[in-house]
Amino acid sequence: MHIDAEMVSAVTAVESPDHQLKTQVDERTAHVELLDGSTAPDRDLIVLFHVSDAWQPRALLEEDPATNTVAVMLAGAPYRSRVEGPPGNALQPWLFRDVGRPITQQDIIFVVDRSGSMEGPKMEAARDALATFVKALEGHVRSRTPGSGPAIRFNVLFFGSSHAWLFPEPVTPTAEARDRVVEACSTMHADMGGTELLAALRDIFPMARADRPSSRIDVLLLTDGEIGDTDAALKEAREVHASTGMRLFTVGVGSDVSHHLVRSLANVAGGVVEFVQHASERRLENKVLLQLGRALSPSLPIEADWGTEKAPGWALLGQYPDPIPSAFLDTGYVLYAIFRKPAEPTSPTSMPALRATLRRKSADTETDPGSAAWAREVKIPSAPQLRFQGRALHQLAARALIRQWEEDSDEPQLHAEQVVRLSLEAGVMSRSTSLLLVAEGPAVGEGRPQRHEVPSNVPRDYGGAHGPALMAMRVPSAINRAAMKGAGPVAPAGLQAQLDAAMPAPPPTMPGPPQPAQGVAKGGLTPPSPPTPTLRVGRPLSPLGLAGLVLVCLGVVWLLGRLYRARTAKGRHAHS
Repeated sequence: MHIDAEMVSAVTAVESPDHQLKTQVDERTAHVELLDGSTAPDRDLIVLFHVSDAWQPRALLEEDPATNTVAVMLAGAPYRSRVEGPPGNALQPWLFRDVGRPITQQDIIFVVDRSGSMEGPKMEAARDALATFVKALEGHVRSRTPGSGPAIRFNVLFFGSSHAWLFPEPVTPTAEARDRVVEACSTMHADMGGTELLAALRDIFPMARADRPSSRIDVLLLTDGEIGDTDAALKEAREVHASTGMRLFTVGVGSDVSHHLVRSLANVAGGVVEFVQHASERRLENKVLLQLGRALSPSLPIEADWGTEKAPGWALLGQYPDPIPSAFLDTGYVLYAIFRKPAEPTSPTSMPALRATLRRKSADTETDPGSAAWAREVKIPSAPQLRFQGRALHQLAARALIRQWEEDSDEPQLHAEQVVRLSLEAGVMSRSTSLLLVAEGPAVGEGRPQRHEVPSNVPRDYGGAHGPALMAMRVPSAINRAAMKGAGPVAPAGLQAQLDAAMPAPPPTMPGPPQPAQGVAKGGLTPPSPPTPTLRVGRPLSPLGLAGLVLVCLGVVWLLGRLYRARTAKGRHAHS
């Protein structure tokens, strides 16, 4: 693996949180390779490029002549950006405040995942992070001037297959409450089964009430898992945030966390997401403290105006995220947008006419004069070298837009046609264009599915495992090779050759009754059961083999008994 990167400004450093790299940096360019040449694919490879002027807003523009569209990526940070022009255009810290709703009481709920996959380093780090959280919160409350902020309370919710509160009601972060949390940390284990997050969130949502505008609920969620009802969780979190102002800050732990789940929950509920790929105590503690600081701070609501009304014939096909999540003093934003260009050819000089304006959003400009105090205009593209042709940026923007439209449960039919069109144009999979084709034909072995065990890498730190490991994943083979090659619809020759190479003929099995079908339901396939991690890879013993093993064990026991009786009889004869 090697990466050749060219940046707009000077590259100051290149690093990876979990891999050792060999880098060569020359001003705005960098060449990156793995130090050892290769590595076990048990976690994501993350490469961080540090550049000068990193927080300046920049816009990339990519043209796709085949579809007559333009993709734009706009990135920056409101507070840290240098602002040219009159002082009135500068973003001041006072703009980061709660708009139109003074907060007098704030409850912070720390939600901890205690499912089985958290066992090992992740749970050890979670214990330290929870203890650090309550100590920092107690110190914050103690150091404040009396009456200088809202009354703060907290509670801790543990969840797995079920969920349980640490305190019956939210409590003030006192020394007694801190000691209770530290005591609970000492006995906290990954012993609560699965990852039923939605049920835990539904126990929190009623605490946020629209009829109490002066109080706010902020949730800090720490999890390493993935859930089956993601759409329902996102829909309910979005509705609660819109009606009550509840914010949800998420921390994804481990290399196997669902990025989609934790990122989307934060986006729809006005929070921020953080990731810790390797669950070391210090890294997780730092991320939790960052999220706590944001929960104790107001945010800046932002909206974008892409200026299409000043560009005749241009049409905005979609923006991600929409709406834009609020920004905090230490966070930035990344926006994607796709435009349809005018049908008539235009001159190249008309392209840079697009300008995006970011401004502070407010529901009522009369009661909130700060809404007009900051606006930032960004030229698209922001530099000549940031304009190019291709499909890479289109695919990034399309993937984000499709996921956003698929999650919009309020108007699924409205977005269905948009999803299919954009998926086909950009070459990005969606729920409507990801299909399973089944070729029917004569089968071998009376058409019964066979079970194969396929070795697969276990994600790093999964269930306490250290380093690369193998897991025996039982994969039901409901369509065997003969069925794929039989009469009826068949795969193209090139694809069939790939299937043959990827699916070698299964080894002969021991005689005995055929294995029952697993993962097969009437009318199609259902997902297999979650795999159980193990270091052994092999076939399960057939019933006949098991019977033979039992007979061998019984024979050994019978032989040992004969030897014991013979030795006892010989001893008695010698004694007499």
